Amino acid sequence: MIQRRRSRTSLAAGFGLALLLVISVFSYLSTERYVESSRWREHSEEVVRLTHSIQVSVERSETAQRGFLMTDQSGFLKIYKDSVDSVKDDLEKLLKTVSDNETQLLNAVELKKVVLTRFDELQKNINASLSGRKSSAIDSIKMHQGKNMKIVRDQFKSFLEAEHRLLRERAAVAESDFWFARLMALVGILVAFFLLLMVTLFLRTESKHRRRAEERALEASALKTQFLANMSHEIRTPINGVIGMTKILSGTKLDREQSDAVSTIRDSSNSLLALINQILDISKIESGQLQLEEVHFELRSLVESTKSIVAYSANMKGIEISLTIAPDVPDLFLGDPLRIRQILLNLLNNAIKFSFNGKIELRIKKLGDLKSSLRLGFEIIDEGIGIDRPTIERLFKSFAQGDVSTTRQFGGTGLGLSISKQLVEAMGGVIGVESEVGEGSRFFFEIEVRRGKYDLKAQVESSVTVDPSLTGHILVAEDNLTNQKVAAAMLSKMGFTFEFANDGGKAIELLENRSFDLILMDGQMPVLDGYEVTRRIRRGVVGESCRKIPIIAVTANAIKGDVERCLESGMDDYVAKPISYENLLAKISHWLATKNRSLDSDILNRLKVLASDDSKSLIKDVIDMFTSSSPKAFSDLRNSLKKKDFEEFNRSAHHYKSTCMNVGATRMRNIMHRLEKTTEVDDVDATEKLIAALESEYEVVIQELERYNAA
Repeated sequence: MIQRRRSRTSLAAGFGLALLLVISVFSYLSTERYVESSRWREHSEEVVRLTHSIQVSVERSETAQRGFLMTDQSGFLKIYKDSVDSVKDDLEKLLKTVSDNETQLLNAVELKKVVLTRFDELQKNINASLSGRKSSAIDSIKMHQGKNMKIVRDQFKSFLEAEHRLLRERAAVAESDFWFARLMALVGILVAFFLLLMVTLFLRTESKHRRRAEERALEASALKTQFLANMSHEIRTPINGVIGMTKILSGTKLDREQSDAVSTIRDSSNSLLALINQILDISKIESGQLQLEEVHFELRSLVESTKSIVAYSANMKGIEISLTIAPDVPDLFLGDPLRIRQILLNLLNNAIKFSFNGKIELRIKKLGDLKSSLRLGFEIIDEGIGIDRPTIERLFKSFAQGDVSTTRQFGGTGLGLSISKQLVEAMGGVIGVESEVGEGSRFFFEIEVRRGKYDLKAQVESSVTVDPSLTGHILVAEDNLTNQKVAAAMLSKMGFTFEFANDGGKAIELLENRSFDLILMDGQMPVLDGYEVTRRIRRGVVGESCRKIPIIAVTANAIKGDVERCLESGMDDYVAKPISYENLLAKISHWLATKNRSLDSDILNRLKVLASDDSKSLIKDVIDMFTSSSPKAFSDLRNSLKKKDFEEFNRSAHHYKSTCMNVGATRMRNIMHRLEKTTEVDDVDATEKLIAALESEYEVVIQELERYNAA
């Protein structure tokens, strides 16, 4: 049975590799064809340009001849001679240029003959005038010039029409070759991706084929998650370098051409990052890993900023975007503003993509009041190309677009509407579209959003305010040279000093010999990864002075579970790549300001905002609950550990972790998180040490709470 599975795996892998090789060959050949057809198209464009230049010079020689006959000024003779010389040179170039096409070569020879014959006639008139027979020359012009010049112009027209036909044919071939090359490249990428996924899944599951179907399914899901995490890390790391350095470069003095180039790099990087995020979103949604946040936000500010994001692309197409929010819609809400913005961006970008002029209307209204929330309705109305009925029926499916021609003309993956539909449904809403071909479209969705209770603006402003006097020496544990350059540029701009460690071993060596105020820790590094380095720091291996140093994870991983893994190892916070300058600045400032403090007073301050009328009473109740429940929690943990009832232990630990966070006991929260993980490997000694550390930290927190109340 095992041998049969191996044979099938080898056969499938061999077939996939052969298919990938064939597609690669086709992709290479199609790319060569596109390059060659593009050269022919450019060749025809050069012939047209050259022909126009000859025609203009012939017309100029005619004008110069008439000017001389009428005025006898020698200046016209010079213009005439220069024009004739230019035409003769260009005719020779034209003959060489069209030598690839027998028909056009014959046409060019005929054109040259007609033009030179006309020049002979013009020269005869000039010679007659110079010899005193000016009236004879003028009579000749009156009798024959119109007819003779018409012959020349007709010959030019005939030649250009033939070349334009050839140009259109070559442009069509180039266009066809271009899309075929793109298709082959895309197919090659997809085949490579799925081949890698297939081989990975086969190799990982081969030794476990006797397990039950449910266990195999769970393992496949875990493998997929890890694969996406690795893909995210590998792709986001270089993108982080591109976006970070582009932002830094854009802040330097650039000329117009350089600025345009930087803008193009930035837009392309953001587009690629958006595509990666869409693929990860689909994977998260399908695996049930997508979680919606619940944070306070201002609806009008969110919508206005979203509108400003798409305003540039709309203006480039001459499209006006209008925004209407009904007067009865409040401004403060509790929900996931990032996902609401994502839905709006998908729908607005689609409206812009499929419109060529006119206007786009974004309307928001209240559809109904509920107990603690309300239902909001959003409409995006455009005057674009519209959608037919069969297309509407498949529009919200993954990777679906109008048709093949739509994909070719407008581009896109077809993921945006599918993601929007699933996000709307996750918010308890519905999404739909009404459209007629040629009449525009109306996309609409409804979501349920909880009402806000406090001033978000003050919260946001306070969270990003940085003390200008704040200083710090920072260790950056990062092995990627590009990311080091990005970090160096950002930290220099922030005014902090820093040192780099290229691997985990170097990071430990620097910590043993230097003094640092904060660590930016990459998760994946050679020698020792960031998680193991952090665990050693927290265990005191590096020295007691480093055990409480703030550690911020800086990683390209974007899959659910990464935050938990960072906290489990002992890290204090998390920043994902590509790194946002503002986000990194806020994180560093926060942890430098709270260094060596066991209590995060910002959490208690938020309680004051939530219950401003009776904040002292609320804070007192929360602190009393913490102090009264803590001794029992410690006792429950020790009793569960003594009985080795790890299920009860984890239940108590998880409940008490929430209690710690209610008062801002962040270090206690981190210890609780690590306690939950020690039971998974049945490490009783490590668990007992962590409980002792928890009780010791509790005494410190009590003192901090007393100082907070006294302030």
